[in-house]
Amino acid sequence: MWVLLLLALAAPATADCPPALRVQVAQWKRKNKLTTLRDDAFAAAGLLNLQRLYLSSCNIRTIRQFAFRALVNLVELDLTRNRLDSIPSQAFSSIPELRELRLNGNPISKVPDDAFLRIIPYC
Repeated sequence: MWVLLLLALAAPATADCPPALRVQVAQWKRKNKLTTLRDDAFAAAGLLNLQRLYLSSCNIRTIRQFAFRALVNLVELDLTRNRLDSIPSQAFSSIPELRELRLNGNPISKVPDDAFLRIIPYC
């Protein structure tokens, strides 16, 4: 299942995601080569109902600004132990229900002022 889910994210935006992969929890096994989370990656794969997303140790270097757009039910996002050196502006602003965000273990050196605008009240 994990391989199929990864393939769904790597497929073009027009590719259909099999109904069995429309899950509430997604997790990738370690040592994946998923280096970039592109805009609308999860929405394009039909994974709109995700509540928890575990992307720990996936070698991710880049998160596009709208990678998580349309994940309105996501409450937990684990991006620990990747290769992120920056957080894009408002990368998490389209996740209104996000309650837990884990970024530890990344060499983050650049965080724009508006990176966490929507998830930290009154920022």
